[in-house]
Amino acid sequence: MANECIPVYEPGGTPTGHAAVAVTGKRCLKVSGEPTSTLLGLSATAEGGNISVAQCTVQGERVVGISNRDTGAGGKVGLLGTPGLILPVTAGAAVTAGQEVMTDNQGRVIPYAAGAGVFAVGLCIQGQSTVGSDAVVKFYGAPVRGAGA
Repeated sequence: MANECIPVYEPGGTPTGHAAVAVTGKRCLKVSGEPTSTLLGLSATAEGGNISVAQCTVQGERVVGISNRDTGAGGKVGLLGTPGLILPVTAGAAVTAGQEVMTDNQGRVIPYAAGAGVFAVGLCIQGQSTVGSDAVVKFYGAPVRGAGA
């Protein structure tokens, strides 16, 4: 067959990221650059074509997934990002059930605040009033610009 479109990753799978810098588990991750080699298998390196990721450092930025564990620079980390996945994510501020959340500048979730270039990452299912504790978040999967976007 000519010109086939073969998925790189299927929904429900956990793609692997190559940590450009050390990342902390249960934090929001962003794409930090081109993959370590092609994702289409046209080039092979020891890294195996992992998505290059880093912990989010800008409030409200786009998120590719949530880190599944602490990982050192150069290590491999699972990207939990299937739409609808319900995950424990470290809170950077008090969040309550029913609030949309976005990332803070340390990859933690905080209440969503609308603004240019600001994206919601999910909906809080179980809140957390203590900074550094886990809130339960239903992950959107694709970045959206808040409620009704």
